[in-house]
This record gives sequence, structure tokens and C-alpha cells, in this order.
Amino acid sequence: MTRDLVVTGEAVALDAMPSTVGTRVLSGLIDYVFFGVMLLLTLITMVSLFDRIILSPAQMMTSIALIMLLWIVVIPMSIEVFTAGRSLGKIVMGTRVVRHDGGPIRLRHSFVRIMVAFVEVWLTSGMVAVLVSVISRRGQRLGDYLAGTYVVNERMWAQQPLPVLMPPELEAWVRHANIVPIDGSLTLAARGFLARARTMDPMSRHRQGIDLAQELVSKVSPPPPPQAHPERVIAAILAERRDREYVLNENPSFAY
Repeated sequence: MTRDLVVTGEAVALDAMPSTVGTRVLSGLIDYVFFGVMLLLTLITMVSLFDRIILSPAQMMTSIALIMLLWIVVIPMSIEVFTAGRSLGKIVMGTRVVRHDGGPIRLRHSFVRIMVAFVEVWLTSGMVAVLVSVISRRGQRLGDYLAGTYVVNERMWAQQPLPVLMPPELEAWVRHANIVPIDGSLTLAARGFLARARTMDPMSRHRQGIDLAQELVSKVSPPPPPQAHPERVIAAILAERRDREYVLNENPSFAY
């Protein structure tokens, strides 16, 4: 596995180390043994209750199917979503599921991963998942490819700096502006500039702020209000880019 430089919607560079196949296998074993044992105990409990409750064969089969659905799909998906990509096995192994851009997964990502896992893990004893992960650069299984996710080593996941705040005086302008796609290197340079601006030489800070603001403004229509401070313009565009990317991940039909 090699490190990935992931640029998020806030133009934050994250040094991500994809989890190794061995780590993923151990993490998966912990999860599936846990869920398998809990499923078995629940079924045993249900069968013992069937002796006291008069149910038709159809009702018994429906009850068993619902219990299996609960432990194979609903509970694992809920845990993964509410813990931002972690599970019992991932917590033990120090890993986390993230989107391809480094952001936290949502319900739809987890749903795709778990539904595909039913085939590549449960029905094939994990053989398909392991084989695909071995040949993948990021150690992704089929569910990860379809969901647009991968598993990173959380203990080597770089800390993110503070988020860029939206300047109140520019919010009305940028919220209604048309922003064309901005190159990742430009947004990364702008985010880095804001992070170190206070420590820069005043002349260099002023000059670089104007240059970066002009480059970013060329991607925005209409232009910002006259006399707007370059650093505030940079912050406004980066914050809006982040917010729109978040909306896009939640609603793929949304467009810039």
C-alpha cells in the first residue's frame, strides 16, 4: 500500500494510508464473527419462543428472515453510519471507511457496501472480497468500488486543520455565484495560504493574496463586490466550494 494525497472540498491535503488486506481481513473476521454469533443467539432465542407461541410456518419463516435482515444489513449499516465509517472490527484494528475524497461516508455508501458484501463476503466466505482487495491499489473490495469508498489506517490519518469560515459580508454574493470546477492544486494552494497567512511577511502576504484571489475569481461569475479584501474573497470561495461539495455528495442531482 502507498500513501494517497487526498484533497478534500476545503482544499485540505490529507495524507491517507490505505489499510492493508491483512488488516481488513482481521477487521472483517471480528465483525462477521460478532454479527454471526449475535444472529445465532437471536435465532436460538426465537426458536425457543416458537414453542410457546403458535405460529404458522409462513410466520416462522418471515420472523427468521427479518432477524437475519436485522443482523446482516440494518445493524451493521447503522453502526457504520453513526460512527462515521467504523465498526467493532475497525475500532480494534484502527481503521475507518472513508469516501474516495477522504470525507465521511453517508447512508447510501454504507448501504451499497453492505448489500454487495452479502454476495462477496457472506455467500463466498470472503474469498471474492480478498481476491479483489489483493489486486486493488487501495485494498478495495467490490463494495468499495461501487460505493466510491476505501478503508484507511485511522492511526496514520493526518489531522485536518480548522475549517474555512464564510465571511458574512460576502455570503450573499458567493451563494448565488456560478462557480466552475476549480483545480485541486489551486484550491490546495489557497487553503495553505490562508493557514499560514499570519506568519508571512506582510508584503509577500499581500501580493500572494491578490494573485490567488484573482485566479479564484476568474472561476466565479459575477465577480465579488468592489473593495472586497482578497483574503476574504479566497475564504468565501473555498467555503462555498466545500458547502456545495457536501450538498453534491448528499444529492447527486445538484449541480454547481
